[in-house]
Amino acid sequence: MLFSIVCVLSAVFPPPAPVLEWEKLFVEAGVFPTGWKRGELREVCISAPLDSGCDHYKAKAVSYRKDETSYAVQEIRFYTSEETATDGYPEWRALAFYEYANATGYTQPKEIIFQSDTVEQVHIGCNERLESGRKNCVFLAQYGHFIVRFALWDAEEIDHALFQGVIAAVDRKMSKYENEPPLTADLLKMHLGSFLRVRKFITSRIFALSPRLGGVCVGAYSFIVP
Repeated sequence: MLFSIVCVLSAVFPPPAPVLEWEKLFVEAGVFPTGWKRGELREVCISAPLDSGCDHYKAKAVSYRKDETSYAVQEIRFYTSEETATDGYPEWRALAFYEYANATGYTQPKEIIFQSDTVEQVHIGCNERLESGRKNCVFLAQYGHFIVRFALWDAEEIDHALFQGVIAAVDRKMSKYENEPPLTADLLKMHLGSFLRVRKFITSRIFALSPRLGGVCVGAYSFIVP
């Protein structure tokens, strides 16, 4: 009985699923002028009046800062499907442009020009009348399963050329991975190799105690991991 339990548990224990390599999706500090620094990647789940929660997506963000008055953030949501991303876009648009707080006044300056062959939905707007006194520009776009937001704040004047350069870099990143998200294939192979070594060890022990039961295990393994 004990051998049967070991055989079944070891046979059905799956190797880990591939993980999204989030770092590859975010722009580096090098796309900003000298003096800007990039923060650490962090997980986020916004809780706001119009946000339905994080049940249908995973989200991570990175902050960029020049000083106490000039900073930016890039946030990326990876949805369970392209359809859920499309459905979630209007909700996030309302959040990104403060529509739920009636903070209207976001318009796209003529100085900011954006062109993309892969983006599915995109909105760009700047607002110089935030209650905080800071100026703000926001870029929101959908690329397949992904929705990405880039926002820039400044207490003085928004550098439109800087904003345009960063969102162009964001577009290049997202266009590259829109159809083939970066997965940790090497990490998956490493875990699978460990799994196969454990399988070999368990099977050899069972064979030593019961060749017939060992044969059953081999058959089960072959079905699950050919």
